[in-house]
Amino acid sequence: MKIFFLPFLLAISLFAENPDDNAAKTDETTSRLTGEFVLHNDNVVLNKAIVKIEEMCRDLRKETGIGVYLSAIDKLENNETIAVYSKRIAGDLAPPFVLITISRIDRQIELVASDDLSKRIDKDEVLDDYTIPLFVEIRKDITLQQQLSAGLLNGIAFIVDTLAEQEGVALKSSIGSGSKNFYDGLMWVIRIMLALTLSGFALIWYRNRKGGR
Repeated sequence: MKIFFLPFLLAISLFAENPDDNAAKTDETTSRLTGEFVLHNDNVVLNKAIVKIEEMCRDLRKETGIGVYLSAIDKLENNETIAVYSKRIAGDLAPPFVLITISRIDRQIELVASDDLSKRIDKDEVLDDYTIPLFVEIRKDITLQQQLSAGLLNGIAFIVDTLAEQEGVALKSSIGSGSKNFYDGLMWVIRIMLALTLSGFALIWYRNRKGGR
């Protein structure tokens, strides 16, 4: 289990707060940095992750003309669903593009792509791979903001690397296979945890039933 868990711990450690680092502490509490590709950031994603996401997405568009964007908001408003919000934001983007939207309080995430990319990115794979890990508490000493930052960075890296590979280009800013390793390892951990939990419930049910006879 430690082997599977290692990639996620390495990713999350990039954003773990250092008690002796005042800059990191400020970054943690006032992270509203945006950019050309990070369209919105309502104190959801740490500045450290924003800088790397901007670098990867800028590199991808320079080499391929494809834009990958992120909109990270705190909460949806006016009873708007994440799907409707995503469609509204996507309406302002020029194709080809991929857009990830996330609402922290609503705990919702969505992915939309322009028509020319919709068949090149497996939406279900990306969402299934990164929705669950983003919101599952991994360690008590890791904040949700740090966890979202690491998870979104890995998810966007996975998309960027996939598109770059399809285009036959190598990106200097790529973080390699870390995003895929993150998913594979974390999903194995989650499966094991679920299996142990279900086994525990089954054992309790069996003992109660046996004791009631």
